[in-house]
Amino acid sequence: MTDYLYSPDIAPGDDDIAEYLNRQFSKLSDHTGQSILELSERVDLLESLIVQLVPAGYGGMNLLTPVPNFNLGAGYITVPFDNIVLAAQKGVTMDPSTDSFTPTVAGPWRFSVGLNLEGFSSSNQGRTTNLRFFNITDGVPALQTLVVGIGRNTEALDTTVAFIVDFVDLDINKAYRLEMGGGSTVTGGTLTDRLAINFVGELGLLA
Repeated sequence: MTDYLYSPDIAPGDDDIAEYLNRQFSKLSDHTGQSILELSERVDLLESLIVQLVPAGYGGMNLLTPVPNFNLGAGYITVPFDNIVLAAQKGVTMDPSTDSFTPTVAGPWRFSVGLNLEGFSSSNQGRTTNLRFFNITDGVPALQTLVVGIGRNTEALDTTVAFIVDFVDLDINKAYRLEMGGGSTVTGGTLTDRLAINFVGELGLLA
């Protein structure tokens, strides 16, 4: 009966995992000579393995203590965090002490950034600011910038920006921070924020 038991040496994500699954499903289809107990055990083992392959990667931080005088302008400043939303993280390490996150698995990650900036000086002209990641490890800006619009005659910005970033092998195991700036002057605002990260890649990459 050991011929169909799951081997601990075959971990989800290994190159031979697809071959292993195909072999086990084939044995389920051709059940000649197998007892009900053997078939039941095989199904249980496959279910256990598939559960391990669920591509769930996640992490999150937010800012519980509002930051006053978060002034925006032509230069970029770090978006601060002071709290980890999820104690258990997978595929990414969140570090509010350095306002950073470090992805440990290559592939597509979905980011959701919530920003609430209140009490800044209003203007009769529309204004913009930008969001970008900064690669702390390499000391260079990373990835593209995202434009965030601020309406006319308003003293508050409350928005959520969602986007997907594909981290290649050279991008992982490096620390990144979120920055704002590179746009209009916005002064006197008080900031609160949140950052959620979810892996949306293929089956098995995060197991």
